[in-house]
Amino acid sequence: MTREDLQEKLANLPEKPGVYLMKSKQGRVIYVGKAINLKNRVRSYFNSGNKAVKVQVMTPKISDIETIVTDSELEALILENNLIKKYRPKYNVSLRDDKNYPYLKITTEEDYPRLIIARRMGKHGRYFGPYPNAGAVRETIKLLRKLFPVRTCKGETPKNQGKRPCLNYFINRCLAPCNEKVSRDEYREMIQDIISVLEGKEEELLNELERKMNLAAEEMEFEKAAEYRNQKAALEKIRQKQKIVSERREDYDIIALGFEEKIDDTSDTDDSTEEACVQIFYIRGGKLMGRNNFRVSTGALEGAEDMLTSFIKQYYAQALHVPKQILVSHPLTEKELIESWLAEKREGKVEVKVPQRGEKYQLMNMAIKNAELELKQQELESEKERKMTEGALKELALKLSLSEIPFRVEGYDISHTQGEETVASMVVFEGGKSKKKDYRKFRIRTTAGPDDFKAMEEVLRRRFHRAKKEEQEYLMAAETKQDSEYDAREGNKDNISQYNSGTEYSEYDFKFAVLPDLIVIDGGKGQLSSAVKVMEEVGYSQIPVISLAKREEEIFVPERSTSLKFPSNSEALKLLQRIRDEAHRFAVSYHRKSRGKATLTSLLDEVPEIGSRRKKELFEHYSSLNEIKQASIDELANLPSMNKKAAKNLVTYLKGANYNNTGSESKQEINSDTKIESEEREKDD
Repeated sequence: MTREDLQEKLANLPEKPGVYLMKSKQGRVIYVGKAINLKNRVRSYFNSGNKAVKVQVMTPKISDIETIVTDSELEALILENNLIKKYRPKYNVSLRDDKNYPYLKITTEEDYPRLIIARRMGKHGRYFGPYPNAGAVRETIKLLRKLFPVRTCKGETPKNQGKRPCLNYFINRCLAPCNEKVSRDEYREMIQDIISVLEGKEEELLNELERKMNLAAEEMEFEKAAEYRNQKAALEKIRQKQKIVSERREDYDIIALGFEEKIDDTSDTDDSTEEACVQIFYIRGGKLMGRNNFRVSTGALEGAEDMLTSFIKQYYAQALHVPKQILVSHPLTEKELIESWLAEKREGKVEVKVPQRGEKYQLMNMAIKNAELELKQQELESEKERKMTEGALKELALKLSLSEIPFRVEGYDISHTQGEETVASMVVFEGGKSKKKDYRKFRIRTTAGPDDFKAMEEVLRRRFHRAKKEEQEYLMAAETKQDSEYDAREGNKDNISQYNSGTEYSEYDFKFAVLPDLIVIDGGKGQLSSAVKVMEEVGYSQIPVISLAKREEEIFVPERSTSLKFPSNSEALKLLQRIRDEAHRFAVSYHRKSRGKATLTSLLDEVPEIGSRRKKELFEHYSSLNEIKQASIDELANLPSMNKKAAKNLVTYLKGANYNNTGSESKQEINSDTKIESEEREKDD
């Protein structure tokens, strides 16, 4: 769109509330905003009197503007949040949860709720936190489960229904709802006590435990009195973890912003950004129940007020709980509108203000200091990560005398058990970081026995033969597309239909076409020689290959008799070790699955009358081979696909079979057979 077209569009904008999307020449959304009057607001960006830095940087890059009219400014605010989340525009404030702090979750949507750790807030359940220390969360859960015997079995319904209760019931750590040892109402009453404790309302519960302890002691029931004493001590310990910040039992959030400006000296543009950290303190019942950090950045300079306003809109758009009061470190630019929006979300009045004095002012200063410290810590961590990735790659190129920095590095390893079930792995690191969606696994087909050299040759040969084949397919697909586009321009309809009837290729079809800049082999000179021979054979000898030996961490390169040794603190060596160890981990895990699958499936495959359908159903109903072995013929015959004859054959075979430790394998591995086979079709080459 030309500047004349843009000016014409500006002149015809509606004078109504709504949202505007500013786009670059490439059609990418670079900014999303809302306005009570779209025409006045959008045209203000192009006024010569607008001296805001963000506007001066962004306006020359605007090529098109799209508007969406809404019925009110409040609707526009909600739509603005959704569009920012969808497009992640360059010049909007971007909210990133820098640390995924844990929550305590009570699964209140279940008939018999559980107490678990959750990393994200969902739509269901009751959440408490977040807590900055995962260890403290686990300790709190441990104490709460000691105090309140809630069920710990996974799933929405208790397991072992109708069967003997699990061990937790006999050690007083579960009320066994699976066996109806407790009514739903009694269990729910206990859950309400847990909620009261987590809300900081444990005083009544402490008094009740004190009363029960004294009563039990008077009646000479000393074991019960000791139990109440221990419960009281555990509750006191939980209480001590909750820092009291106010004698008034108020609920509010404290939101503090710490930031600093950063200018990109390497860029040709005058872009600059604000790197900021938002610290939130959650005060519930006058106690500091937890905190959270968020990293915030914007593509051009924003004032603290604008930045905090954008943060609050994004944060509370997805928050499940809105307190009655929100304290902020800087005044908001749209205070009244945000209060109205939050009040609607909360279904009650919400006040947003900047504290000026007293204990809330002191808490705000503490939150600001925490935000600034967190920002400095993030900078140190970012610098460390840069050294581990960019710095390591640069060092690697220098020490290996490579012509360019190796962006994509592939690592290979072989795994087997005395030559049986031999498999191989290919892991991919790009920019110094693992790219797991590009990992591939191989089942060795032509190499017999424990011959790692031959196995490595087979893997590389297959991988790069596929690369060459996909490269040819990609060129043919591109040529077909060009011919189709030419015929479309010339109006040759017959040819267009002919081309379009051909094979359609997606990015996944070319999963081996992307070539590495460096190959890392796990092993010594022998493995390296095998790899180099294959690379010459398949026509990719230009790709550098090295090997890394485990014992002395020696690095071998072609045409060099002695190994290279990097310093132990070398970031390049650490990167190679990460690649080698990841290839080893991936190969070993695949080998274990293959070996377990072969062993377990072969056992049931030998039983007459047991096919794939019955095998799958058995492991859906029973957790292990031992459990199947202990089942009676009548129990097995009651399964939908089973009959008496098949059940009798199965029991007879399992009681006479010597299957070593396979009986302890879980149904998870058996049920993964179909998944493994599917993965092999997609990734095993």
